Amino acid sequence: MIIWWQGIKTCNPLLRYVYWNGSPMNGYLEEVLEPSLLFGLFASLLGIAMAYSYNRVFLAYAALALLGVVAAQISANVLDDYVDYRNGIDAIAIKRGMSGGSRVIIEKRAKPEYVLIMGLSFFFAALLIGAYLTFVYPPILPFLIIGATSIALYAKYLVKVPFLSEFSIGVSFFSISVGTFLVSGLSYSHLVGAGIASILPGMMVGLAGFVNSIPDKKADKIGGRRTCATFMGRCAGSYYYLTTLAIGYIALFAGIRLEYVPDTTAMALVLIPALLYIFFGIKRYKSSKRFEPRMKLHFLMFISMTALLILSYVVV
Repeated sequence: MIIWWQGIKTCNPLLRYVYWNGSPMNGYLEEVLEPSLLFGLFASLLGIAMAYSYNRVFLAYAALALLGVVAAQISANVLDDYVDYRNGIDAIAIKRGMSGGSRVIIEKRAKPEYVLIMGLSFFFAALLIGAYLTFVYPPILPFLIIGATSIALYAKYLVKVPFLSEFSIGVSFFSISVGTFLVSGLSYSHLVGAGIASILPGMMVGLAGFVNSIPDKKADKIGGRRTCATFMGRCAGSYYYLTTLAIGYIALFAGIRLEYVPDTTAMALVLIPALLYIFFGIKRYKSSKRFEPRMKLHFLMFISMTALLILSYVVV
């Protein structure tokens, strides 16, 4: 997936212009077009696939929910970059692949005040879409509240509370899948099954935040962040990673056993060897350069995990 993204930047004329041309707009577009947008996209597609399997899909509402999720994630990414710039984290962190934060503001390719305005604009656009969908189908209100609260508080407050950073990310993406499921099918039947199937992908996104912050441990400490990576050593961090995944897999297979989720979701088992490879990489961490393949692999494992779950619902 990382190779795919790099290939798009190389081959697509628009994105090549965004990343390598000296246009004054390239920094702002780079802020928007982050690979992490795939997290929200695939989490939403999982919700739509579950609605398709359990009920019928209302395409207009599904598409609107997908648009709102993308806008919300752009907002979260941009506001996080702005707060990291204000805290001095991006000036200290070394940019290497998926770690090191954003260099857009530091390199003066975008003005801080415009980045803030852009982040807030996407936030209110997502909030407006969410408000409309809540009017259409009120049961999604709790998921809208979770998402809006997470975006508003994450970069400035939640990252300063131990364990809350990764947990809040996981809950947010769990909410994306379940909320999209609800609004796509306009039904809360099979809600328990949809919730169980959303646990593991949500945890994978939360763990992505943990894995990607391991090389930034020093900069995050200076900037006041209290993520798991800032106070966990290699051994504790690796077992935190493994335990979190184990909980997600146990929940999934309990759902299969109790017949809340399809048996086909057991396809997620095929990813365990790669996840163990990441676990050992965390345990033996020595340098960000050598750890970079593990960060990319975890990103790919989330995409693969969610794609397998989507497939498992489509083929049922």
